[in-house]
Amino acid sequence: MCYSIAVDFRRTIACLIVVLGVFFAGFVAGSPDYNGDCRKPKSAEQALVTSSSQTPNTPTHNANEADCYSPKWYATFKRPDGMLVVVGIITFIIIGWQSLETKHAAKAAADSVEAINKQATIMEQQTTATQDAAEATKKSVELQRVAMQQWIDTEDWEAGPRFIQPTATEGFLPISFTIVNNTKFKMYLDRVTVWIDREEAVSIWYRNKLLTPDGDVQPVAIERRLMGVKLESYRIGVYRFEIGGVVSYVDAFGDKQEEKFGFHCSSRMSAHADFEPIAFYPPDAAELEAQKQRKAQTQQDNPN
Repeated sequence: MCYSIAVDFRRTIACLIVVLGVFFAGFVAGSPDYNGDCRKPKSAEQALVTSSSQTPNTPTHNANEADCYSPKWYATFKRPDGMLVVVGIITFIIIGWQSLETKHAAKAAADSVEAINKQATIMEQQTTATQDAAEATKKSVELQRVAMQQWIDTEDWEAGPRFIQPTATEGFLPISFTIVNNTKFKMYLDRVTVWIDREEAVSIWYRNKLLTPDGDVQPVAIERRLMGVKLESYRIGVYRFEIGGVVSYVDAFGDKQEEKFGFHCSSRMSAHADFEPIAFYPPDAAELEAQKQRKAQTQQDNPN
């Protein structure tokens, strides 16, 4: 609004300058209108003839002289060079006024561009702030997941001892442990698979059984059949084997998880067994296929 008032004021001043210029041109560029007989003074004979030829109603010489000496402002508009001066002044003023207006328009455009650039900078800063906030939220969620991370513990491992008669040709070694939820959030137990000496010993499905927080347990009990050298080692010495497994469960976020466990066990008939933790990896498909072939061959060699 202020800019509009300033423009109107400048236009008013320009119009006043134009009017003053016109009157100024009238006084400066105007001169006596020397046309006709005014340019060449008459001789005595011509004056006598003119005087004798005039009628009483004919204008006198003084009247002609009054026409020759017209006012300057009026003479300006009667002469072509005076009109050119007036038009030149007006043109000069209009050009100057247009130049000023163009300058102000250019400044307004520059201010507009600067405002747009500032707005773009603000939007960029807001975008950066939004990205930082999203990143902070993501990290917060990740920290929350870490704080709520769950796992499975296996505790209370036992392998025997169990007495086996000296004359027995086979025996069964009882093995037991518990699956424990030591976290602060509930979980659902799905399946437990155990391998002994790389061969599957048992696979138990619990079908999403609830394990409550802070120490809820699920007991697991299996038996290992002993024959031949294994039986004799257990009865008179130490029977060593590898045991490991995978526990599948659903955590508090509803995601399926797996937890591996493994031990080297040293068992004997006369004392409790010792369990040493190890890294355990279940048999892959190739190893399982090789086990099948060995069992088939063993059954073929010993059908009874």
